[in-house]
Amino acid sequence: MMLCIGDVLDKREAAAIRSEVENLTFVDGRATAGWAARLVKDNEQADADDNQLKALRSRIAERILQNEIFQLAVRPKALTPLLISRYKPGKQYGTHVDDALMRGDAHRCILHSFSS
Repeated sequence: MMLCIGDVLDKREAAAIRSEVENLTFVDGRATAGWAARLVKDNEQADADDNQLKALRSRIAERILQNEIFQLAVRPKALTPLLISRYKPGKQYGTHVDDALMRGDAHRCILHSFSS
């Protein structure tokens, strides 16, 4: 079962974030993929060392955590740092299963992405 939660960001916030994302540095997305996913992952992700990314994902995470439906459905104790990915024409992320534990973290991870 998948739950889609809308309106986490209003149109103005979404446009501002999209504009900021365009200025981020992106790197090969396979760097964050597990051994099996690395075989089918063909995208780019915002460079984790980009200082602009740190501030941006903090703002996005704050809005996610403030969402009442998210709070009721997920009851999160914490969020791992968000990944921002992009797909240029011809790029894709093939069929895969997310690693239960990611980035050496001892927390179980459930990842989903969205696009507009």
